[in-house]
Amino acid sequence: MCADEKHQRLPRITKNLAESLIDVERYHVDRDLLAVICLVKLKSGHLIIEDAIVANRNLFDEERGKREARKKVIKAIMNSEMYYLRKRLYEETSEGK
Repeated sequence: MCADEKHQRLPRITKNLAESLIDVERYHVDRDLLAVICLVKLKSGHLIIEDAIVANRNLFDEERGKREARKKVIKAIMNSEMYYLRKRLYEETSEGK
């Protein structure tokens, strides 16, 4: 099997994959601090916490804050999964040498 065929079998790191790894998702909204916190526990037990903060009290929107904080969580999950995938690829290619 050539290297290209081997890499085609690897999972793709997508938003859907990241969302599928979430076990528990909670939000904390603090109107005094103008912050929305998104807390996520992954099925692996790993915890990720991200925030969305607004500087102008007149622009504070709780729902938008939740969306923005969740986007950051999904990005963090995807970055983490990409790291583990690259690590696995490196280890597989290192063993073959």
